[in-house]
Amino acid sequence: MWPIRGNSEVVVADADELLAKLLALRGVAPVNAESFFVPSYVSEIHNPYSIETMDSAVDAVMRAVKNKSRIMVYGDYDADGITSTAIMLDVLRDIGAHAVPYLPHRYHDGYGLNGTVLEQASTEFDLLITVDCGIGNRKEIGDVRNRGKDVIVVDHHELPDELPDATAILHPRHPAGSYAWEHLCGAGMSWKFAQALLRHEDSPFKNDPDKEKWLLDLVMIGTIADVMPLLGENRAIVRFGKEVLMRTKRPGLQALIRQARIEPSAMTAKDIAFRIIPLINAAGRIGHPQTALNALLAATSEQAQVCVRELVSLNNDRRTMTKSIMDDAIASVDPALPFVFAANKNWHAGIVGLVAGRLASQFGKPAFVVGGIPDSNAHAVGSARGAGNTNVLHALETVRHHTLKLGGHAGAAGFSVMHELIPDMKSGLEKYFSSASADSVPMTHIADAIIDHRLVTWDVISMLKKFEPFGEKNPEPTFIISNIRAYEARAIGASQDHLKMRVSLGDKDVDAIGFGLAEKIAITEKPMDVLVSLGINEFRGRQSLELRLIDIAEAS
Repeated sequence: MWPIRGNSEVVVADADELLAKLLALRGVAPVNAESFFVPSYVSEIHNPYSIETMDSAVDAVMRAVKNKSRIMVYGDYDADGITSTAIMLDVLRDIGAHAVPYLPHRYHDGYGLNGTVLEQASTEFDLLITVDCGIGNRKEIGDVRNRGKDVIVVDHHELPDELPDATAILHPRHPAGSYAWEHLCGAGMSWKFAQALLRHEDSPFKNDPDKEKWLLDLVMIGTIADVMPLLGENRAIVRFGKEVLMRTKRPGLQALIRQARIEPSAMTAKDIAFRIIPLINAAGRIGHPQTALNALLAATSEQAQVCVRELVSLNNDRRTMTKSIMDDAIASVDPALPFVFAANKNWHAGIVGLVAGRLASQFGKPAFVVGGIPDSNAHAVGSARGAGNTNVLHALETVRHHTLKLGGHAGAAGFSVMHELIPDMKSGLEKYFSSASADSVPMTHIADAIIDHRLVTWDVISMLKKFEPFGEKNPEPTFIISNIRAYEARAIGASQDHLKMRVSLGDKDVDAIGFGLAEKIAITEKPMDVLVSLGINEFRGRQSLELRLIDIAEAS
Protein backbone atom coordinates (compact mmCIF):
# COMPACT_ATOMS: atom_id res chain seq x y z
CA MET A 1 0.00 0.00 0.00
CA TRP A 2 1.19 3.50 -0.82
CA PRO A 3 1.48 6.23 1.83
CA ILE A 4 -1.56 8.45 2.26
CA ARG A 5 -1.51 12.17 2.99
CA GLY A 6 -2.75 12.67 6.51
CA ASN A 7 -2.12 8.95 7.24
CA SER A 8 -5.83 8.09 7.16
CA GLU A 9 -6.60 4.58 5.93
CA VAL A 10 -10.36 5.03 6.22
CA VAL A 11 -12.10 4.29 2.92
CA VAL A 12 -13.95 7.38 1.71
CA ALA A 13 -17.33 6.46 0.25
CA ASP A 14 -19.07 9.85 0.17
CA ALA A 15 -18.37 12.63 -2.35
CA ASP A 16 -18.89 15.44 0.18
CA GLU A 17 -16.50 13.75 2.59
CA LEU A 18 -13.94 13.43 -0.19
CA LEU A 19 -14.30 17.12 -1.08
CA ALA A 20 -13.74 18.15 2.55
CA LYS A 21 -10.69 15.88 2.85
CA LEU A 22 -9.07 17.23 -0.32
CA LEU A 23 -9.58 20.83 0.80
CA ALA A 24 -8.12 20.11 4.22
CA LEU A 25 -5.03 18.48 2.71
CA ARG A 26 -4.42 21.71 0.79
CA GLY A 27 -4.82 23.85 3.87
CA VAL A 28 -8.13 25.33 2.73
CA ALA A 29 -10.70 25.89 5.47
CA PRO A 30 -14.35 25.16 4.58
CA VAL A 31 -15.18 28.86 4.88
CA ASN A 32 -12.57 29.62 2.20
CA ALA A 33 -13.63 26.90 -0.24
CA GLU A 34 -15.52 29.24 -2.56
CA SER A 35 -12.62 31.68 -2.90
CA PHE A 36 -10.29 28.73 -3.55
CA PHE A 37 -12.46 27.38 -6.35
CA VAL A 38 -13.45 30.75 -7.80
CA PRO A 39 -10.74 33.27 -6.81
CA SER A 40 -11.68 36.93 -6.92
CA TYR A 41 -9.33 39.40 -8.60
CA VAL A 42 -10.21 42.04 -6.03
CA SER A 43 -9.60 39.90 -2.95
CA GLU A 44 -6.87 37.46 -4.08
CA ILE A 45 -4.69 39.89 -6.08
CA HIS A 46 -3.08 42.03 -3.40
CA ASN A 47 -2.19 45.71 -3.47
CA PRO A 48 1.27 46.08 -5.06
CA TYR A 49 1.98 49.16 -2.94
CA SER A 50 1.88 46.97 0.19
CA ILE A 51 5.25 45.52 -0.90
CA GLU A 52 8.15 47.03 1.03
CA THR A 53 10.00 49.87 -0.81
CA MET A 54 7.51 49.83 -3.73
CA ASP A 55 7.04 53.60 -3.43
CA SER A 56 10.79 54.16 -3.77
CA ALA A 57 11.00 51.83 -6.79
CA VAL A 58 8.11 53.55 -8.58
CA ASP A 59 9.50 57.01 -7.82
CA ALA A 60 12.88 56.02 -9.29
CA VAL A 61 11.29 54.81 -12.52
CA MET A 62 8.98 57.80 -12.88
CA ARG A 63 11.96 60.07 -12.31
CA ALA A 64 13.85 58.20 -15.05
CA VAL A 65 10.90 58.61 -17.43
CA LYS A 66 10.66 62.34 -16.71
CA ASN A 67 14.42 62.84 -17.15
CA LYS A 68 14.58 60.58 -20.22
CA SER A 69 17.14 58.43 -18.41
CA ARG A 70 18.20 55.06 -19.80
CA ILE A 71 17.04 51.90 -18.05
CA MET A 72 18.62 48.46 -18.32
CA VAL A 73 16.49 45.45 -17.34
CA TYR A 74 18.83 42.62 -16.32
CA GLY A 75 17.02 39.27 -16.31
CA ASP A 76 17.82 35.59 -16.15
CA TYR A 77 18.12 32.80 -18.73
CA ASP A 78 15.22 30.57 -17.62
CA ALA A 79 11.50 30.89 -18.40
CA ASP A 80 10.79 32.83 -15.20
CA GLY A 81 13.63 35.26 -15.89
CA ILE A 82 12.66 35.65 -19.55
CA THR A 83 8.98 36.32 -18.81
CA SER A 84 10.00 38.70 -16.00
CA THR A 85 12.10 40.66 -18.47
CA ALA A 86 9.30 40.74 -21.05
CA ILE A 87 6.80 42.04 -18.47
CA MET A 88 9.15 44.78 -17.33
CA LEU A 89 10.08 45.90 -20.83
CA ASP A 90 6.43 45.97 -21.92
CA VAL A 91 5.37 48.23 -19.08
CA LEU A 92 8.41 50.50 -19.08
CA ARG A 93 8.06 51.17 -22.78
CA ASP A 94 4.30 51.69 -22.47
CA ILE A 95 4.74 54.41 -19.85
CA GLY A 96 7.35 56.17 -21.99
CA ALA A 97 10.64 54.86 -20.58
CA HIS A 98 13.73 54.16 -22.67
CA ALA A 99 14.46 50.57 -21.63
CA VAL A 100 16.72 47.83 -23.02
CA PRO A 101 17.13 44.22 -21.87
CA TYR A 102 20.17 42.23 -20.91
CA LEU A 103 19.77 38.48 -20.60
CA PRO A 104 22.89 36.63 -19.44
CA HIS A 105 24.35 33.69 -21.30
CA ARG A 106 24.22 30.62 -19.08
CA TYR A 107 27.95 29.88 -19.47
CA HIS A 108 29.65 33.09 -20.47
CA ASP A 109 27.88 35.27 -17.88
CA GLY A 110 26.63 32.77 -15.31
CA TYR A 111 23.72 33.06 -12.93
CA GLY A 112 22.98 36.42 -11.29
CA LEU A 113 24.58 39.74 -12.05
CA ASN A 114 27.90 39.64 -13.85
CA GLY A 115 30.15 42.44 -12.61
CA THR A 116 32.22 42.58 -15.80
CA VAL A 117 29.10 42.96 -17.95
CA LEU A 118 27.77 45.76 -15.75
CA GLU A 119 31.10 47.58 -15.77
CA GLN A 120 31.39 47.40 -19.55
CA ALA A 121 27.79 48.61 -19.98
CA SER A 122 28.00 51.32 -17.32
CA THR A 123 27.92 54.17 -19.85
CA GLU A 124 24.76 52.75 -21.46
CA PHE A 125 22.29 53.01 -18.55
CA ASP A 126 21.37 55.30 -15.67
CA LEU A 127 18.98 52.98 -13.83
CA LEU A 128 19.44 49.22 -13.44
CA ILE A 129 16.43 47.00 -12.74
CA THR A 130 17.22 43.37 -11.96
CA VAL A 131 14.40 40.85 -12.40
CA ASP A 132 14.45 37.27 -11.07
CA CYS A 133 17.99 37.89 -9.84
CA GLY A 134 20.10 40.36 -7.87
CA ILE A 135 19.22 39.66 -4.25
CA GLY A 136 22.48 37.75 -3.77
CA ASN A 137 24.68 40.23 -5.66
CA ARG A 138 25.62 42.70 -2.92
CA LYS A 139 29.10 43.40 -4.33
CA GLU A 140 28.00 43.88 -7.94
CA ILE A 141 25.16 46.19 -6.91
CA GLY A 142 27.48 48.13 -4.64
CA ASP A 143 29.84 48.69 -7.58
CA VAL A 144 26.98 49.98 -9.76
CA ARG A 145 25.83 52.33 -6.99
CA ASN A 146 29.38 53.63 -6.60
CA ARG A 147 29.23 54.68 -10.25
CA GLY A 148 26.28 56.92 -9.42
CA LYS A 149 23.49 54.66 -10.74
CA ASP A 150 20.17 53.75 -9.18
CA VAL A 151 19.44 50.03 -8.77
CA ILE A 152 16.07 48.38 -8.22
CA VAL A 153 16.17 44.69 -7.29
CA VAL A 154 13.07 42.65 -8.18
CA ASP A 155 13.63 39.10 -6.95
CA HIS A 156 12.14 36.18 -5.02
CA HIS A 157 15.13 33.93 -4.28
CA GLU A 158 16.48 33.12 -0.84
CA LEU A 159 17.34 36.24 1.15
CA PRO A 160 21.02 36.64 2.10
CA ASP A 161 22.10 37.62 5.58
CA GLU A 162 22.94 41.09 4.29
CA LEU A 163 20.79 42.76 1.65
CA PRO A 164 22.32 44.71 -1.26
CA ASP A 165 22.54 48.49 -0.89
CA ALA A 166 19.97 49.16 -3.62
CA THR A 167 17.64 52.09 -4.26
CA ALA A 168 14.75 49.68 -3.69
CA ILE A 169 14.40 45.94 -3.09
CA LEU A 170 11.11 44.35 -4.13
CA HIS A 171 10.90 40.91 -2.58
CA PRO A 172 7.80 39.04 -1.32
CA ARG A 173 9.63 38.10 1.89
CA HIS A 174 11.44 41.39 2.52
CA PRO A 175 12.57 41.29 6.17
CA ALA A 176 11.04 44.72 6.83
CA GLY A 177 7.81 43.95 4.97
CA SER A 178 4.60 42.03 5.52
CA TYR A 179 3.24 41.31 2.05
CA ALA A 180 0.21 39.02 2.13
CA TRP A 181 1.63 36.30 -0.16
CA GLU A 182 5.25 35.19 0.20
CA HIS A 183 5.51 32.80 -2.73
CA LEU A 184 5.56 34.93 -5.87
CA CYS A 185 8.13 34.06 -8.54
CA GLY A 186 10.26 36.52 -10.51
CA ALA A 187 7.49 37.10 -13.07
CA GLY A 188 5.01 37.57 -10.23
CA MET A 189 7.17 40.21 -8.58
CA SER A 190 7.82 41.93 -11.91
CA TRP A 191 4.06 42.07 -12.42
CA LYS A 192 3.49 43.60 -8.99
CA PHE A 193 6.00 46.30 -9.96
CA ALA A 194 4.21 46.70 -13.29
CA GLN A 195 0.86 47.05 -11.51
CA ALA A 196 2.23 49.79 -9.29
CA LEU A 197 3.71 51.67 -12.26
CA LEU A 198 0.50 51.42 -14.29
CA ARG A 199 -1.59 52.65 -11.34
CA HIS A 200 0.68 55.63 -10.59
CA GLU A 201 -0.88 59.07 -11.00
CA ASP A 202 1.61 59.96 -13.76
CA SER A 203 0.92 56.78 -15.74
CA PRO A 204 -1.06 57.17 -18.97
CA PHE A 205 -2.92 53.99 -17.94
CA LYS A 206 -3.96 55.05 -14.43
CA ASN A 207 -7.64 54.91 -15.48
CA ASP A 208 -7.34 51.63 -17.40
CA PRO A 209 -7.71 48.78 -14.87
CA ASP A 210 -7.54 46.14 -17.60
CA LYS A 211 -4.06 47.11 -18.78
CA GLU A 212 -2.32 45.19 -15.99
CA LYS A 213 -4.46 42.11 -16.60
CA TRP A 214 -3.20 41.66 -20.15
CA LEU A 215 0.24 40.88 -18.68
CA LEU A 216 -1.08 37.83 -16.84
CA ASP A 217 -0.33 35.45 -19.72
CA LEU A 218 3.38 36.01 -19.10
CA VAL A 219 3.00 36.00 -15.31
CA MET A 220 1.23 32.65 -15.41
CA ILE A 221 3.95 31.08 -17.56
CA GLY A 222 6.68 32.26 -15.16
CA THR A 223 4.71 31.01 -12.14
CA ILE A 224 4.21 27.52 -13.59
CA ALA A 225 7.77 27.36 -14.94
CA ASP A 226 9.31 28.11 -11.55
CA VAL A 227 7.11 25.47 -9.86
CA MET A 228 5.57 27.91 -7.41
CA PRO A 229 2.82 26.79 -4.99
CA LEU A 230 -0.50 27.07 -6.84
CA LEU A 231 -2.32 28.42 -3.83
CA GLY A 232 -3.20 31.94 -2.69
CA GLU A 233 -2.32 34.73 -5.10
CA ASN A 234 -0.50 32.31 -7.42
CA ARG A 235 -3.70 30.33 -7.91
CA ALA A 236 -5.50 33.50 -8.91
CA ILE A 237 -2.64 34.49 -11.23
CA VAL A 238 -2.75 31.15 -13.03
CA ARG A 239 -6.55 31.08 -13.14
CA PHE A 240 -6.84 34.55 -14.65
CA GLY A 241 -3.64 34.12 -16.67
CA LYS A 242 -5.18 31.15 -18.44
CA GLU A 243 -8.12 33.32 -19.47
CA VAL A 244 -5.72 35.92 -20.86
CA LEU A 245 -3.57 33.33 -22.64
CA MET A 246 -6.66 31.93 -24.38
CA ARG A 247 -7.14 35.42 -25.88
CA THR A 248 -3.53 36.59 -25.93
CA LYS A 249 -2.65 39.48 -28.21
CA ARG A 250 0.99 38.41 -28.36
CA PRO A 251 1.99 36.95 -31.74
CA GLY A 252 4.77 35.00 -30.02
CA LEU A 253 2.45 33.24 -27.59
CA GLN A 254 -0.07 32.62 -30.36
CA ALA A 255 2.70 30.95 -32.38
CA LEU A 256 3.84 28.87 -29.39
CA ILE A 257 0.27 27.67 -28.77
CA ARG A 258 -0.10 26.67 -32.43
CA GLN A 259 3.26 24.92 -32.38
CA ALA A 260 2.29 22.98 -29.25
CA ARG A 261 -1.04 22.04 -30.87
CA ILE A 262 -2.99 23.18 -27.85
CA GLU A 263 -6.67 23.97 -28.12
CA PRO A 264 -6.86 27.30 -26.24
CA SER A 265 -10.32 26.66 -24.80
CA ALA A 266 -9.18 23.35 -23.27
CA MET A 267 -5.71 24.50 -22.15
CA THR A 268 -4.45 23.32 -18.75
CA ALA A 269 -1.51 24.22 -16.53
CA LYS A 270 -0.04 20.83 -17.48
CA ASP A 271 -0.17 21.77 -21.18
CA ILE A 272 1.73 24.96 -20.43
CA ALA A 273 4.28 23.16 -18.24
CA PHE A 274 5.08 20.37 -20.72
CA ARG A 275 4.38 21.85 -24.14
CA ILE A 276 5.11 25.60 -24.03
CA ILE A 277 7.64 26.18 -21.25
CA PRO A 278 10.21 23.65 -22.60
CA LEU A 279 10.33 25.65 -25.85
CA ILE A 280 11.01 28.88 -23.94
CA ASN A 281 13.59 27.23 -21.70
CA ALA A 282 15.41 25.58 -24.61
CA ALA A 283 16.89 28.94 -25.64
CA GLY A 284 18.63 29.50 -22.32
CA ARG A 285 19.68 25.87 -21.95
CA ILE A 286 21.61 25.33 -25.17
CA GLY A 287 21.38 28.65 -27.04
CA HIS A 288 20.80 32.23 -25.93
CA PRO A 289 17.69 33.33 -23.98
CA GLN A 290 17.33 36.36 -26.23
CA THR A 291 15.69 34.10 -28.83
CA ALA A 292 12.85 33.33 -26.42
CA LEU A 293 12.53 36.97 -25.37
CA ASN A 294 12.33 38.00 -29.02
CA ALA A 295 9.50 35.50 -29.48
CA LEU A 296 7.52 36.86 -26.52
CA LEU A 297 7.99 40.48 -27.64
CA ALA A 298 7.52 39.90 -31.40
CA ALA A 299 5.36 42.57 -32.98
CA THR A 300 4.18 40.48 -35.94
CA SER A 301 3.25 36.88 -36.67
CA GLU A 302 6.11 36.65 -39.14
CA GLN A 303 8.69 37.73 -36.55
CA ALA A 304 7.19 35.36 -34.00
CA GLN A 305 7.24 32.38 -36.36
CA VAL A 306 10.93 32.84 -37.13
CA CYS A 307 11.75 32.82 -33.40
CA VAL A 308 9.48 29.87 -32.63
CA ARG A 309 11.05 27.80 -35.42
CA GLU A 310 14.44 28.39 -33.81
CA LEU A 311 13.06 27.45 -30.38
CA VAL A 312 11.65 24.20 -31.80
CA SER A 313 15.03 23.32 -33.30
CA LEU A 314 16.81 24.05 -30.01
CA ASN A 315 14.26 22.00 -28.09
CA ASN A 316 14.69 19.01 -30.40
CA ASP A 317 18.45 19.16 -29.79
CA ARG A 318 17.77 19.48 -26.07
CA ARG A 319 15.62 16.33 -26.08
CA THR A 320 18.35 14.30 -27.77
CA MET A 321 20.98 15.53 -25.30
CA THR A 322 18.70 14.89 -22.31
CA LYS A 323 18.09 11.26 -23.22
CA SER A 324 21.79 10.59 -23.73
CA ILE A 325 22.83 12.25 -20.46
CA MET A 326 19.99 10.62 -18.55
CA ASP A 327 21.07 7.14 -19.69
CA ASP A 328 24.68 7.84 -18.67
CA ALA A 329 23.68 9.35 -15.33
CA ILE A 330 21.45 6.41 -14.35
CA ALA A 331 24.30 4.02 -15.07
CA SER A 332 26.57 5.95 -12.70
CA VAL A 333 24.17 6.23 -9.73
CA ASP A 334 25.32 4.66 -6.47
CA PRO A 335 22.11 3.17 -4.96
CA ALA A 336 23.69 2.95 -1.51
CA LEU A 337 23.83 6.73 -1.12
CA PRO A 338 20.86 8.64 0.37
CA PHE A 339 21.12 11.10 -2.52
CA VAL A 340 21.89 10.93 -6.23
CA PHE A 341 25.18 12.38 -7.44
CA ALA A 342 26.35 12.21 -11.05
CA ALA A 343 29.07 14.19 -12.79
CA ASN A 344 30.68 14.23 -16.21
CA LYS A 345 32.47 17.19 -17.79
CA ASN A 346 31.15 16.11 -21.20
CA TRP A 347 27.52 16.58 -20.19
CA HIS A 348 26.04 19.84 -21.47
CA ALA A 349 25.59 22.12 -18.46
CA GLY A 350 22.33 23.48 -19.84
CA ILE A 351 20.73 20.05 -19.48
CA VAL A 352 21.85 19.06 -15.98
CA GLY A 353 18.87 20.72 -14.27
CA LEU A 354 16.42 18.65 -16.29
CA VAL A 355 18.38 15.48 -15.59
CA ALA A 356 18.57 16.28 -11.86
CA GLY A 357 14.80 16.70 -11.75
CA ARG A 358 14.17 13.42 -13.48
CA LEU A 359 16.67 11.55 -11.32
CA ALA A 360 15.10 12.97 -8.15
CA SER A 361 11.71 11.78 -9.34
CA GLN A 362 12.89 8.35 -10.48
CA PHE A 363 14.97 7.49 -7.40
CA GLY A 364 12.94 9.40 -4.81
CA LYS A 365 16.10 11.12 -3.54
CA PRO A 366 17.57 14.62 -3.87
CA ALA A 367 19.75 14.73 -6.98
CA PHE A 368 22.93 16.66 -7.78
CA VAL A 369 24.13 16.58 -11.37
CA VAL A 370 27.30 18.28 -12.63
CA GLY A 371 28.21 18.96 -16.25
CA GLY A 372 30.71 20.96 -18.23
CA ILE A 373 30.67 24.13 -20.29
CA PRO A 374 30.91 23.37 -24.03
CA ASP A 375 34.35 24.09 -25.48
CA SER A 376 35.72 25.14 -22.11
CA ASN A 377 37.58 23.52 -19.22
CA ALA A 378 37.24 26.55 -16.96
CA HIS A 379 34.85 25.05 -14.41
CA ALA A 380 31.87 22.73 -14.04
CA VAL A 381 28.22 23.73 -13.66
CA GLY A 382 25.75 21.80 -11.54
CA SER A 383 22.08 21.67 -10.61
CA ALA A 384 20.30 20.19 -7.64
CA ARG A 385 16.65 19.14 -7.29
CA GLY A 386 14.91 18.15 -4.10
CA ALA A 387 12.80 15.13 -3.20
CA GLY A 388 10.61 14.67 -0.17
CA ASN A 389 11.21 17.50 2.28
CA THR A 390 14.93 17.84 1.59
CA ASN A 391 16.17 21.41 1.25
CA VAL A 392 18.88 21.12 -1.41
CA LEU A 393 20.04 24.70 -0.94
CA HIS A 394 20.75 24.00 2.74
CA ALA A 395 22.66 20.89 1.73
CA LEU A 396 24.75 22.88 -0.74
CA GLU A 397 25.43 25.61 1.81
CA THR A 398 27.44 23.05 3.79
CA VAL A 399 29.80 22.65 0.82
CA ARG A 400 29.75 26.27 -0.33
CA HIS A 401 33.51 26.53 0.27
CA HIS A 402 34.00 24.09 -2.62
CA THR A 403 31.84 26.14 -5.03
CA LEU A 404 32.54 29.25 -7.09
CA LYS A 405 28.90 30.35 -7.13
CA LEU A 406 25.75 29.09 -5.48
CA GLY A 407 22.10 30.13 -5.51
CA GLY A 408 18.50 28.97 -5.64
CA HIS A 409 15.90 27.83 -3.16
CA ALA A 410 14.75 24.79 -1.20
CA GLY A 411 13.59 22.66 -4.11
CA ALA A 412 16.05 23.69 -6.80
CA ALA A 413 19.52 25.20 -6.80
CA GLY A 414 22.44 25.82 -9.13
CA PHE A 415 26.16 26.04 -8.56
CA SER A 416 29.53 26.18 -10.27
CA VAL A 417 32.60 24.30 -9.09
CA MET A 418 36.15 23.62 -10.26
CA HIS A 419 36.43 20.16 -11.81
CA GLU A 420 39.10 19.03 -9.35
CA LEU A 421 36.84 19.88 -6.37
CA ILE A 422 33.88 17.75 -7.46
CA PRO A 423 35.00 14.70 -5.40
CA ASP A 424 35.41 16.91 -2.30
CA MET A 425 31.95 18.34 -2.87
CA LYS A 426 30.44 14.87 -3.12
CA SER A 427 32.19 13.81 0.10
CA GLY A 428 30.84 16.87 1.86
CA LEU A 429 27.31 16.05 0.73
CA GLU A 430 27.75 12.47 1.96
CA LYS A 431 28.67 13.84 5.38
CA TYR A 432 25.65 16.15 5.36
CA PHE A 433 23.15 13.47 4.38
CA SER A 434 24.53 10.96 6.85
CA SER A 435 24.06 13.40 9.72
CA ALA A 436 20.95 13.84 11.83
CA SER A 437 20.60 17.39 10.54
CA ALA A 438 19.78 16.18 7.04
CA ASP A 439 15.99 16.43 7.25
CA SER A 440 15.17 14.11 4.39
CA VAL A 441 12.21 11.89 3.70
CA PRO A 442 12.41 9.64 0.63
CA MET A 443 9.91 10.51 -2.07
CA THR A 444 7.45 7.86 -3.20
CA HIS A 445 4.07 7.65 -4.83
CA ILE A 446 1.50 9.10 -2.46
CA ALA A 447 -2.29 9.14 -2.35
CA ASP A 448 -4.82 11.68 -1.13
CA ALA A 449 -7.27 9.02 0.03
CA ILE A 450 -8.53 5.47 -0.32
CA ILE A 451 -11.85 5.68 -2.15
CA ASP A 452 -14.73 3.30 -2.61
CA HIS A 453 -15.33 1.88 -6.09
CA ARG A 454 -18.63 3.79 -6.23
CA LEU A 455 -16.85 7.16 -6.23
CA VAL A 456 -15.57 6.68 -9.76
CA THR A 457 -18.37 8.77 -11.27
CA TRP A 458 -18.92 11.72 -13.57
CA ASP A 459 -20.03 13.85 -10.60
CA VAL A 460 -16.81 13.18 -8.69
CA ILE A 461 -14.69 13.97 -11.77
CA SER A 462 -16.60 17.27 -12.16
CA MET A 463 -15.87 18.04 -8.52
CA LEU A 464 -12.16 17.27 -8.98
CA LYS A 465 -11.93 19.62 -11.96
CA LYS A 466 -12.80 22.49 -9.61
CA PHE A 467 -9.37 22.00 -8.00
CA GLU A 468 -7.59 23.00 -11.23
CA PRO A 469 -5.10 24.46 -11.96
CA PHE A 470 -2.96 21.66 -10.57
CA GLY A 471 0.64 22.19 -9.64
CA GLU A 472 3.01 22.59 -6.71
CA LYS A 473 1.18 22.30 -3.32
CA ASN A 474 -2.04 21.62 -5.23
CA PRO A 475 -1.27 18.36 -7.07
CA GLU A 476 -3.86 16.53 -9.09
CA PRO A 477 -5.68 14.32 -6.54
CA THR A 478 -4.63 10.68 -6.55
CA PHE A 479 -6.46 7.78 -4.98
CA ILE A 480 -6.02 4.20 -3.92
CA ILE A 481 -8.76 1.85 -5.09
CA SER A 482 -8.46 -1.53 -3.44
CA ASN A 483 -9.21 -5.06 -4.54
CA ILE A 484 -10.21 -4.55 -8.16
CA ARG A 485 -10.07 -7.11 -10.96
CA ALA A 486 -9.05 -6.70 -14.58
CA TYR A 487 -10.86 -8.89 -17.05
CA GLU A 488 -8.72 -7.58 -19.90
CA ALA A 489 -5.09 -6.41 -19.84
CA ARG A 490 -2.53 -5.93 -22.58
CA ALA A 491 0.71 -4.12 -23.36
CA ILE A 492 0.42 -1.28 -25.86
CA GLY A 493 2.61 1.36 -27.50
CA ALA A 494 5.39 1.20 -30.05
CA SER A 495 7.72 -0.32 -27.45
CA GLN A 496 4.96 -2.30 -25.74
CA ASP A 497 5.80 -0.62 -22.43
CA HIS A 498 2.37 0.84 -21.55
CA LEU A 499 -0.46 -1.05 -19.83
CA LYS A 500 -4.10 -0.95 -20.96
CA MET A 501 -6.79 -2.62 -18.83
CA ARG A 502 -10.53 -2.97 -18.55
CA VAL A 503 -11.66 -3.29 -14.94
CA SER A 504 -14.90 -3.88 -13.07
CA LEU A 505 -15.91 -1.25 -10.51
CA GLY A 506 -19.19 -2.14 -8.89
CA ASP A 507 -21.89 -2.02 -11.54
CA LYS A 508 -19.72 -0.53 -14.30
CA ASP A 509 -16.69 -1.33 -16.40
CA VAL A 510 -13.94 1.28 -16.78
CA ASP A 511 -10.84 1.57 -18.96
CA ALA A 512 -7.48 2.06 -17.26
CA ILE A 513 -4.20 3.21 -18.80
CA GLY A 514 -0.77 3.11 -17.19
CA PHE A 515 2.22 4.58 -18.98
CA GLY A 516 5.41 2.59 -18.43
CA LEU A 517 3.58 -0.05 -16.37
CA ALA A 518 3.51 -2.95 -18.87
CA GLU A 519 6.30 -4.67 -16.91
CA LYS A 520 3.73 -5.22 -14.13
CA ILE A 521 1.16 -6.93 -16.34
CA ALA A 522 1.46 -10.21 -14.41
CA ILE A 523 -0.08 -8.51 -11.38
CA THR A 524 -3.32 -7.99 -13.34
CA GLU A 525 -4.06 -11.73 -13.23
CA LYS A 526 -5.05 -11.42 -9.56
CA PRO A 527 -7.01 -8.89 -7.47
CA MET A 528 -5.12 -5.60 -7.38
CA ASP A 529 -4.76 -2.35 -5.49
CA VAL A 530 -4.23 0.60 -7.83
CA LEU A 531 -3.01 4.15 -7.36
CA VAL A 532 -4.82 6.37 -9.86
CA SER A 533 -6.06 9.77 -10.86
CA LEU A 534 -9.53 10.00 -12.35
CA GLY A 535 -9.97 11.31 -15.86
CA ILE A 536 -12.02 11.42 -19.01
CA ASN A 537 -11.03 9.71 -22.23
CA GLU A 538 -12.19 11.34 -25.46
CA PHE A 539 -12.22 9.27 -28.64
CA ARG A 540 -14.07 10.10 -31.85
CA GLY A 541 -16.37 12.49 -30.06
CA ARG A 542 -17.26 10.01 -27.31
CA GLN A 543 -16.33 10.54 -23.66
CA SER A 544 -15.81 7.80 -21.09
CA LEU A 545 -14.54 7.50 -17.54
CA GLU A 546 -10.89 6.49 -17.27
CA LEU A 547 -8.51 5.42 -14.52
CA ARG A 548 -5.04 6.87 -15.10
CA LEU A 549 -2.76 4.38 -13.43
CA ILE A 550 0.22 5.67 -11.48
CA ASP A 551 1.13 2.30 -9.95
CA ILE A 552 -0.38 -1.13 -9.32
CA ALA A 553 0.27 -3.83 -6.74
CA GLU A 554 -1.17 -7.13 -5.61
CA ALA A 555 -4.19 -6.60 -3.36
CA SER A 556 -3.11 -6.21 0.26
